Amino acid sequence: MLATVVGAGVVGLTTALTLAERGATVALVERSQALGANASWLAGGMLAPFC
Repeated sequence: MLATVVGAGVVGLTTALTLAERGATVALVERSQALGANASWLAGGMLAPFC
């Protein structure tokens, strides 16, 4: 299976990793120079609400 994941934020990286672990060939597309550079820091509270 071939898959393209657009966006290398938290969700994109998790999706790409899960697909790769399940045997897919994954192309990860990110518009910025670094992985996760455009990811929102505001969503951190949803990921760890009690920290």
